Amino acid sequence: MLYPKTLVSLRCLALLCLATFALAGCSSLQKLPEKPSVSVSDVQLKKASLLENVVLVSLRVMNPNDASLDIKGITCDLALNGKEFAQSTTTNAFRLEPNGSVDVPVEIRSATADALGALTHTLQLGLKGKPAASYTLKGTMTVDFHGLPIKVPFSKTGEMPLGI
Repeated sequence: MLYPKTLVSLRCLALLCLATFALAGCSSLQKLPEKPSVSVSDVQLKKASLLENVVLVSLRVMNPNDASLDIKGITCDLALNGKEFAQSTTTNAFRLEPNGSVDVPVEIRSATADALGALTHTLQLGLKGKPAASYTLKGTMTVDFHGLPIKVPFSKTGEMPLGI
């Protein structure tokens, strides 16, 4: 027969071991082998009105890992020549196959006043001889990794020809 003190000690030891294994397992799951990369593959003006503009940005998401990833959503901010232009949040879920890529259409909305300020600044640069507008796309992608949501930040800069 086990004494009450011994029984309590065994239970505490068992709980401590379980907690240690659970924490070790969770911490190992929090790291993706390699982060997916994001690039801009296309930009189109979808809607322009007096109050709001909608730009359709096609993001190419690439998976450098040997395992598929479930992407649960993307949030991003777009700046044009250093001026904030538009923001977006999408909850379109998709699966990213191993060593594969997928183009994800993201509607980015901006207030017309913000868009006019950024576009006016860009046109002024074009008239001064700058052949391209620089953009910065920053955001996070939510990846479901073994049932745990992990936020993966991304940032991409580039240039678009102005054609002026």
